[in-house]
Amino acid sequence: MSGFNHYGHNGSSQRQSNNSLQIPKNWMNCPSIATHSVADSFVTFKTPLDYKYDNKIAIMKRFNPQMVFSHMYSYQQSIGLWIDLTNTTRYYSQFEIEDMGCAYVKIPCVGHGDLPNRQVFTALMVLTGQDF
Repeated sequence: MSGFNHYGHNGSSQRQSNNSLQIPKNWMNCPSIATHSVADSFVTFKTPLDYKYDNKIAIMKRFNPQMVFSHMYSYQQSIGLWIDLTNTTRYYSQFEIEDMGCAYVKIPCVGHGDLPNRQVFTALMVLTGQDF
């Protein structure tokens, strides 16, 4: 059997020990997807965790990238741009997003109670054409 996972990427370079796959603090109690869009253009959601975390999360509590797309499809909406504001790449693969036909952009933010800096706001304004 080859060393490629179901996204076609070599798993050996992405393999992590079970101990290094920690669920983000307060992730379990955070709502998965906001009930209202922002400026009729943006859908906010907690960081999805891909299949690597499945053995740490009960089935009913799981929230992965595919679920974000499924949620939007249920409203007959598609996602054209995924803006990742996390400061890490360990929670899911950008290739999973791109494989869904969605553009992916990463703007790393510190998070955990810190406000985004001016560069983050500028990048979002340029990327989205919105004035925040």
